[in-house]
Amino acid sequence: MRIQRISTAGVLAFLTILSTAGGLMRPAWGNVIVFTQEPEFLRAAPIVSTETFDEFPTPTVLGTETVIVDGVTYTSDQPAARWIAGILIHQVPPRFVSPPNDFGTDLIGSDTLTFGAAATTNAIGFFLLTAGVFTTYNVIVTTADGAQFIDPLVGEPNPAFRGFVAPEGIASVTVTHISPLSLFNFSFDNVSRGNIVSAVPEPASATLLGFGVFSLLAYFVLHRRLKGPGTYPAVIFRCFWRPTILSIGLGADRNWPAPAIGVCRAAISSSIGVDLPIPPKTHPSLGAMAAGLADGNTQCVTA
Repeated sequence: MRIQRISTAGVLAFLTILSTAGGLMRPAWGNVIVFTQEPEFLRAAPIVSTETFDEFPTPTVLGTETVIVDGVTYTSDQPAARWIAGILIHQVPPRFVSPPNDFGTDLIGSDTLTFGAAATTNAIGFFLLTAGVFTTYNVIVTTADGAQFIDPLVGEPNPAFRGFVAPEGIASVTVTHISPLSLFNFSFDNVSRGNIVSAVPEPASATLLGFGVFSLLAYFVLHRRLKGPGTYPAVIFRCFWRPTILSIGLGADRNWPAPAIGVCRAAISSSIGVDLPIPPKTHPSLGAMAAGLADGNTQCVTA
């Protein structure tokens, strides 16, 4: 069963206040904040959904090795591990947090929670039930920038809660065993998450340049049709050879004066594959400007 929630306003301010409450939560590495109690986590974190796994009959095999439930991808490092809703990993009560199901695998291993390809969430929390008497695990949190920290989940009674909030995004959470001598299986219950956000790649520089050049040429054509063939918009060309960056700005409409801008014009024409118009030559020759290229950072301007 999925319990939908509305994101809490003023999350960051509330987290700052709560960080002073001993035992309820504690600051972790970077911008990740750790909660050890579910009520405080649900009040403070921007949770949008909680998965209880109780909508499935007991037991239900949902898949092998990797399954997706309520937007969260669960992956075991054991390829043959079956993910079972209602596995009831703990042999004596409490066997779940919300009846009648917990959720885990039938093979002992490490489990990782992710949120889709190149996606993150700003909050994730869950109960962990152990097949042993006390918890003997490490929880490894990886943030969107690749930073990791380990939160020991050791010696706590069953079930134990962990919640994590990171405004910049959490990429994954892995639960693993603290020692080869303490390999007790475990399961999840009441997995709460925030919004899941997919990474959007920035447009390539070449694409932006192409769009800008296309817009400039369209502007030239429209301007000449409206104003007649004898006028051009005032244009500023800047050509930088260190680093190689081309920026073009448009000024007010007037007759285009004719300074020697051949160096800049050549660079622009080479970049866009189109010859720019050559204005009448009424200013000093190109030689004086070309001589200035020796410093490697010449700027040519017409206005």
